[in-house]
Parts: sequence; C-alpha cells; structure tokens
Amino acid sequence: MRLCNRITDDSIEVKNSTHGLHGVKVEFVFGRRLLNQVSTTFLPTICICLVAFCTNFFQPSNFTPIITVNLTSLLVLTTFFISISNALPKTSYVKLIEVWLVFCLLVPFVEVLLHTTIDVLRNTVSAGSVKAAEEPKVAPAKKGEKVAASVAGAWQSKTKKEKKTRRLLRWVILFGQFGYPLIFLVFCFIFFSYGLSKMSKYKAPEEVFTE
Repeated sequence: MRLCNRITDDSIEVKNSTHGLHGVKVEFVFGRRLLNQVSTTFLPTICICLVAFCTNFFQPSNFTPIITVNLTSLLVLTTFFISISNALPKTSYVKLIEVWLVFCLLVPFVEVLLHTTIDVLRNTVSAGSVKAAEEPKVAPAKKGEKVAASVAGAWQSKTKKEKKTRRLLRWVILFGQFGYPLIFLVFCFIFFSYGLSKMSKYKAPEEVFTE
C-alpha cells in the first residue's frame, strides 16, 4: 500500500471538503496483485472448464465416464467458489470474481444437461430404427394396385419424426462441440477486457511521503 502525495492545509480541495476548517484529505486505493489471481484462480478454473469441454468429443458409448468427469469438475469448482468466497470481504454487491466463478460453475452443469439430452435423442433414434427394421415396409404401389392410405401415412409420419430427431441430435452435438466453447471464449474476452479497463483507471502514486 502506498500513500499519495501529502496535501497541505492550503490546498483548495481540502478547504472545500472541510468547509474551511483545518484538515488533511487522504485517499487510499486497495487492490489485489493480478498475477496472484491468475495463477491461483483464473488458470485452474479455465483448465477445469477445458476438461469439461473435452467430454464433447468422447465416444457415445462412454456416457458414464462423461458424466463422471463433468460432475467431478462441478465438485472441484464448487470447492474453489466456497474457499475464494470465504477469503473475500463480505459485501452487499456482487464482486467480479464471483461472476467469473458462477459462470465457470455453469460450464460442467450445462455439459451434463447437454450429454443427457444427446443420450436421450440417441436412444430415441436407435429405438425407432429397431422398430422400423422389425415392421414390414410398405412397398410402392404398382399399376392397378391400391395401398391403404392409413398405413402409408403412418409410415411417412414415423420417417419425418425420425428425421427431425436426427437433425436435432446433430445440432445439439454441434452446439456442445463448438457453440458452447465459443460462448465461453466470448465471455472470457468481455470479462478480462472489462477488468483490465477498470484496473487502468487506478494509477500508481508518483511519490511517497513528499515534503
């Protein structure tokens, strides 16, 4: 901590703030060293989030390991959040570091929801394929033959529903592999840009205890 340049009683700022009475106005600016926060908070949480994102490229058969990795990441980030929150001063407003920790907590939580959705859609598609293989297919009508409209309509509706499910499955997988990591990168850029802009407003004092 540094003490800024001494302000004498003749200063206009002191006279205005003390209504002409004698006094000294001193402003203290407290801050944390950025390198310490990067090495103890930001770097570990980013690594944990990257591990959670890597589960999007696991094989579909490894559903249990995928959920295990994400739940372990969620547990570790929760421990980080509690320990860091206890070390910070109690305030009524939300601190910037708490915003970062809450967003990192959402990463493995959303990953669990995504993989659960993907597993449900895959099971739906595979069950529909098995039923389609067991049911007799409706052959196209030849000249002079009639096909029951109800059977043909039911077959077409099942085919359309299966196509929609497959399309939705592809979009969810693409969002997990590329969309959500992109959102994380955008958030990191906005967060660190805002934090560095706030830090640049506070300049270090030029002199300590001037006469």
